[in-house]
Amino acid sequence: MTSRNNKKDTRERAIDRRVSLTEYEDNDIDIEETAKNTEYQKGSTPTAKYGVLFQKMRHAIPESYACSIGCGGEKCKYCNAPASGKFSEEHMQIKGLFSSWITDKIIAISRPSTTLVERYDIIGQFEQKNIKSIINLQLPGEHPACGLNKLEVEGFSYKPEDFMKKKIFFYNFGWRDYGVGTTSGVLDTVKVMQYSISEGAVAVHCHAGSGRTGVLIACYFIYANRMTAEEAIHLVRSKRPGSIQTVYQVKFIQEFQQYIRPFKIVYSLQNDCDGNEAPPFNLSQYIVRQRYLLHGQQFRTFKYLPKIVYIICERLLTLNKEMDRDYNPAMRQADKRDRFVKDGKRWKGKKTEKLDKYYSKHQDSSSIGSENNDNDDEAAQESISLQVIEALELDDYDGYVHKRVEELKQKLNAEINIWKTLGKEENAVVLAKLLWDWIEELHDPVLRAQDFQKMLLLYDHPYEGLASLDSCSTATVVYLFRFLSALGPLNESDTLNLIEKFLSCLTQRNIVNCDSTMSSTSTDFRPRATNFSISIKDGISERLLKFFKNLLGALSEDDRNHIKTTNKMKKLLFSLPKPGEELESHSLNTTNSYKKNSTKIQSSRQGRGGSNKYNYEEEEDENEDEVEFRSTSRQHKFR
Repeated sequence: MTSRNNKKDTRERAIDRRVSLTEYEDNDIDIEETAKNTEYQKGSTPTAKYGVLFQKMRHAIPESYACSIGCGGEKCKYCNAPASGKFSEEHMQIKGLFSSWITDKIIAISRPSTTLVERYDIIGQFEQKNIKSIINLQLPGEHPACGLNKLEVEGFSYKPEDFMKKKIFFYNFGWRDYGVGTTSGVLDTVKVMQYSISEGAVAVHCHAGSGRTGVLIACYFIYANRMTAEEAIHLVRSKRPGSIQTVYQVKFIQEFQQYIRPFKIVYSLQNDCDGNEAPPFNLSQYIVRQRYLLHGQQFRTFKYLPKIVYIICERLLTLNKEMDRDYNPAMRQADKRDRFVKDGKRWKGKKTEKLDKYYSKHQDSSSIGSENNDNDDEAAQESISLQVIEALELDDYDGYVHKRVEELKQKLNAEINIWKTLGKEENAVVLAKLLWDWIEELHDPVLRAQDFQKMLLLYDHPYEGLASLDSCSTATVVYLFRFLSALGPLNESDTLNLIEKFLSCLTQRNIVNCDSTMSSTSTDFRPRATNFSISIKDGISERLLKFFKNLLGALSEDDRNHIKTTNKMKKLLFSLPKPGEELESHSLNTTNSYKKNSTKIQSSRQGRGGSNKYNYEEEEDENEDEVEFRSTSRQHKFR
């Protein structure tokens, strides 16, 4: 029993490592608890403390004059919270600052000053509370008359390098006082915020830590936790009253929700988080939208590859490779057979007859005796592989599979942390149907009719034929056929069946092939034939099958150092993850590289209002993807 539990724990850890590449593990919010806190607020429209007239007047008054008159100089209650007497200890979670924990890893604070940092050992408090990053939303030179000391040379009330010396990361995304950023700029900021939360707690501040700070935190909840704008605003205000102060700030949060809503759609023609039907999209559109939400290692891994395809294929490979339970062949045999059973019902379809025959044969062979244990082990390993292969070949699903698939599609469009659920799905048939449905429901096929011409001419040179496709199509095709290769040694019949199935879905056409030397069926192979009204003619389908059979062979013998193709194609091939490959160490190396490289970013103050223009020192051997990721962050090293 202990051995069985240890093996299960090992599998779960492997799943978690693989899924962690696609989703930071801690989104920092207990959704059920949040729902309780905001339940009474649902349906209400958030209001603002300051209206449009105030906003216009505030921006018409010079910054220095407004600060000296409105804030009170040294008596500013936000810049000298302890002396003001306005805040209780409950509202000074960081002693010396007006500060409130919004979640366990996000704290909103008023701006620190050098005097307060030294007097109350704020950096020491940060270290004690595991606050690893500070995000500053002020513009340099802002509120010069406030606080206990003059602005430092960097233009802020404290020295960012004092925090950085203690390995606390510093980011500056400047917005105007009582203002907001741009939707695309805020999206970049919440990506950096999510990365920072994966490292430790994050402190966010503007001047008072209420207006702009509340906007950013609310937008983060919309991005990372799929809250509505109203839910996010109510949550922030429940933890820090008075946050999100102006009409424009409330409106911006609502606009941000609408801005990122299309980026989170995984399955078209399903309801999204707002209950609206998602319009169809093609592969290129999905990849572009996907990139808006990803950063760092995720951005590089899925720059051309759909994340949903990766997650499903990796889970199928995990099911394909694991040796379940202990090494008792009879127990394994029963367990594998039960994988196709739900609530006492067997999955139905043509291919399950083959499974029945195999398990019957395996039952007989397992009773021979201990001298055949090695043969039993090999047979059991084959049965696991057979389960996934048969699931991929099935074209007839029962009611439970349809219901489970539709449920997962809805959740993928509307819920958070669903990637983890999908990464632990135990039913290979459900996973296979999810994969086929996603490919088939694309508005345009991955392989279009115009893509066939060069592929048909170069069917003996598959890498050269793929070079004629766009990067997204190439990456998707290569990964899927690498996945097919990784399933293990397949017999000729299964190989051709799966190639035909893949090709039929990728082209969204029926594959008509009556050549018995190529086809495993000698008849039309039509996965879910009612879906496709167009067929590929016999001669064309035969050459396409040869092309992809040659591609599968080339990928099976893949030596990345000796691939003969264009440099662009090589770069694309090398950037794709190998199915089933351990990615944890690669991800960690990327994180360390990000930390090392980000300290090279300098800032130089230019233009009106002290706005920042960022210059990047790039190493000669640095690739374009690393530069692209680094350009989204604004970590400063002041010199």
